[in-house]
Amino acid sequence: AGGCPGLDAATVDVMESNRFITLLLIVLSAVGLATSVYLTTGHYGDVPLVCNADAVVNCEQVLQSKYAAVMGVPWSIGGIVWFAVTGALAMITLLRRIEPEWVQPAQVAWSVIGLTTAVYLIGVEVLAVDRICLWCTALHALILLIFVLHVVREPDVEEPPEGDGRQPSFR
Repeated sequence: AGGCPGLDAATVDVMESNRFITLLLIVLSAVGLATSVYLTTGHYGDVPLVCNADAVVNCEQVLQSKYAAVMGVPWSIGGIVWFAVTGALAMITLLRRIEPEWVQPAQVAWSVIGLTTAVYLIGVEVLAVDRICLWCTALHALILLIFVLHVVREPDVEEPPEGDGRQPSFR
């Protein structure tokens, strides 16, 4: 591999693919975080939501329903936490050349929690509220995409060949 002495082309390809996936995870986390903050402000009525309101689609009705919060805490705050942790885990893989072995299993487990919650919330929207929130649907799609990226990503956990002159702690 031209620019990486001591590494074969396949290893360099995996590293470049991982870097792209990691950057994409960071961007998706930022979008999800911003959308969750927006929905939280909409839940508290501080900001009017930009959302079509027809027979099926009505974000305001979903966010003001009795199912929109658990013990007074809106689900969107859970989204803020979920996307922030997702972004932090992605940052670990970006900043470390050799990532800790626990990161990808943690990412996959965290994604399963997010995906399970999203499926539950979709059920609540469709079956209990009888309305769909397009912003929520966008977040559910982001969670699904993040889950897929976490599953397909190949972690850089192997030690570099000896004598290649690179530090193992940072990319």
